[in-house]
Amino acid sequence: MPGIIGQGAIIADFIQKLGLDRPLLVGHSLGGALSLAVGLDHPHLVRALALIAPLTQPLEQVPESFRGLARIPSGARLAFAQVLGTPLSRLTAKKTLEGVFAPEAVPEDFITRGGGALSARPIAIAAAAADLAGANDDVTAMVGRYAEIGLPVRILFGRQDAILDPAWNGHRTAAVIPGG
Repeated sequence: MPGIIGQGAIIADFIQKLGLDRPLLVGHSLGGALSLAVGLDHPHLVRALALIAPLTQPLEQVPESFRGLARIPSGARLAFAQVLGTPLSRLTAKKTLEGVFAPEAVPEDFITRGGGALSARPIAIAAAAADLAGANDDVTAMVGRYAEIGLPVRILFGRQDAILDPAWNGHRTAAVIPGG
């Protein structure tokens, strides 16, 4: 599984293959980091970046809701996900979702209509663990380049975001992006 920068390249390739005319790229959470990767390495392909509660800075510690994923050893990710991932995710889903949506309530239909059940698939668990494990390396490499971004970038955070610190991932990042 490619890291953030590699996934950004995949998104850039997808934009080209679809023949999109410099779309507004919107990224939420880890998707914000992916959007930044596209904006840094393929700025000619996008018009602007809209980042919603994005991961933009290295994590000093893994948010509590994702610590279980962080504990899965890299060599055992797929096997763990196939054998234990789905049952464990169902046992911890209530607490995890409460943490992810805090301070708001979890939408009643998130598991079904919101697609939340898809995250309990073994392949999704293994991929999320891999993304989490490699996120800091790519984000650390990107941080030093934020001043190079020549695209319009807007960052939106909830003041009480329980997963990513708005000051660290929002204000700090916006301060170094020209026009951010």
